[in-house]
Amino acid sequence: SDSDNEEDVEGAVCDGATGNSSVPMDNGRLKNVDWCSCGKCTTMETVEESICCWEQQKVSKKREQQPGINCITEHRGFEPVCLNEDVLITAHYGYQERYDDDLGKDWKRTISYRQFIQWCYRYLGRRIRVPLPSCAATAIRGTFPSLDHNSDK
Repeated sequence: SDSDNEEDVEGAVCDGATGNSSVPMDNGRLKNVDWCSCGKCTTMETVEESICCWEQQKVSKKREQQPGINCITEHRGFEPVCLNEDVLITAHYGYQERYDDDLGKDWKRTISYRQFIQWCYRYLGRRIRVPLPSCAATAIRGTFPSLDHNSDK
């Protein structure tokens, strides 16, 4: 619900592998997607990124708001919140006003990641991080390929 208190949101940092995977959060997650329950995850570079939308409590809760879908990327809100360029431009204005930061060439991707986290978790705090599920990160990276060829993040 939208009445999540700050303590609950802060607890989202520990919202890692609490779901349906029988594969522990170790190197057994690399070079395979055996841990994926939604069918849309791809292999990721790190163990932390090798997580499915079914394994994060807040993301699962958001996914379950729309019966009949198997992945958070199929949720009716995912595209307009995370992939719509006009929404991202507007969110970028707010980010720039608040933080006065230059996000570089990949600002659409960065803002899209932030939008996803805000959509699922509300507010974490500027330096608090949670990994995006592989399925969501893959959809965002597919829509906004890196323009900064030094990094894929």
